[in-house]
Amino acid sequence: DLLVHTRERCIRLRDGSLLLPPGRMCPHCHAGVLRDSIRNGTTYLRCSMCRSNMSVRYGSIFSHTRLPLDEAVRLLRSFEAGIRKADACKLHNIGEDCARLIYTTIRESMRAFMMKHPIIFPGNEIVEIDECHLSSLQPRVIDPLSGKEIKRKKGPKTWVIGLIGRRTGWVALAIANDHTTDTIRPLIDRHIPDPRTTI
Repeated sequence: DLLVHTRERCIRLRDGSLLLPPGRMCPHCHAGVLRDSIRNGTTYLRCSMCRSNMSVRYGSIFSHTRLPLDEAVRLLRSFEAGIRKADACKLHNIGEDCARLIYTTIRESMRAFMMKHPIIFPGNEIVEIDECHLSSLQPRVIDPLSGKEIKRKKGPKTWVIGLIGRRTGWVALAIANDHTTDTIRPLIDRHIPDPRTTI
């Protein structure tokens, strides 16, 4: 199912969050309505007032890539299915740089959406809060004399605060400098505004 998207089907993938749909107000003049137009076999949108032309990708997660739309949507579906970037490149025969751009853009879009629309746990929920300490390892270094790998040192440490609802299964994560009450309290107020919620 990840391979059956045609370009025509992708053009119709316009739910307001992926591609710019016809009938929406022009983002340039804010007065005209966007209409479908076709020129030299290419589908684009044209404003009824200012006559501005723009791609259906305008303002979408696909706006920064020239990858054909059907291939871009296949990568989107692969991301949704939990397929790793390297495996998606082999599955769809797409370059790693293009796949990295799409995957990174999707993650940034999800992050921006979640920051704007945080998870709000309902009043009848039971929420567990916990934290973990993560640290990264420095890149591998090979000793030129012995040819053996030098023991890697740990990089900077980061606290991750997590909230999970027992009933809904919703999860909210936040990166923090520490796990003190002053740090966790704003997260509770942000995600658990209802005083009836059990923590």
